[in-house]
Amino acid sequence: TRDWSSDVCSSDLWPEDVELLHDLWLKLSETEGIGSKLHHRDVVGVALRQLQRQLDQPDHTGIVDTVRREMRGD
Repeated sequence: TRDWSSDVCSSDLWPEDVELLHDLWLKLSETEGIGSKLHHRDVVGVALRQLQRQLDQPDHTGIVDTVRREMRGD
């Protein structure tokens, strides 16, 4: 069986998503108390946990609709 966690699909990321990640990282790294300690993986981790919290809400239709729009390219 294949370990999906070691099969990072960075090639599946849109260039604009990579750019957004870097822009968010840059903005956060300029924040006092964060600086050079911040890694891109930290930004991704925060975003994923935020998404998880939204999906765990009883009424998570808003975020599901957002994901559907993203998948369609809206």
